[in-house]
Amino acid sequence: MRLEPPQKLADFLVDLRVGINQNEQVAGLFAYEIGKVPIREIGREIGRMQQSGGLKTVWIFIGGEGGFSRDEAAHFERAGLKSATLGHQVLRVETACVALVSVLKYELDLMS
Repeated sequence: MRLEPPQKLADFLVDLRVGINQNEQVAGLFAYEIGKVPIREIGREIGRMQQSGGLKTVWIFIGGEGGFSRDEAAHFERAGLKSATLGHQVLRVETACVALVSVLKYELDLMS
């Protein structure tokens, strides 16, 4: 895992959208309390990309307290990211990070 320097979301998503649309080695998701797809389903999809050799980078976005706004969610979706839900419960930021990474590590067979 690598942390990147801060930048404006809109600027970053323009670059990310190019990577997702032109290079199948990039996948991404964002945690959203009214997300459309369960994280496990997205994890399986990313796992299939990895197994086919078509995955190099996975981007995960988790909002601060209060989550992402509808406008921010729309920006993510336009960039090609899926809105992941962890179910009905709303988790604290630090708990959501661990939960998302754990599911993805399991689906990518990175638990050993």
